[in-house]
Amino acid sequence: EAVDGYLRTVASVKRKDIGEAVEEVIALDEPRTKSKNGERPELSPKWFYNRSIILRRFAGTFPGTALADMGKEHLDLFFSSPPVSGFSPKSRNHHRASLRQFFAWAVRK
Repeated sequence: EAVDGYLRTVASVKRKDIGEAVEEVIALDEPRTKSKNGERPELSPKWFYNRSIILRRFAGTFPGTALADMGKEHLDLFFSSPPVSGFSPKSRNHHRASLRQFFAWAVRK
């Protein structure tokens, strides 16, 4: 019974390249930018476009890196590298928010 309980609660981590994960989340969100029946879309196309740029920039910084291997040092390196280091504080916050959403999606996945 103890073993069964443990196996039900243990998480299995699947290794996935960060570039693949970024493209997957972008592909999942793209249909949500299209309006249906004259209504507003779920996601703003401009927001989606900007977030796609941010996520692709992040993935391009670490080619060939698995998402499971990401750590604080990777984020520090990304935010200290050009062009991100030259951005305004508000733009860096937009980058942080986009990455936070991406990592939350990855954890759920």
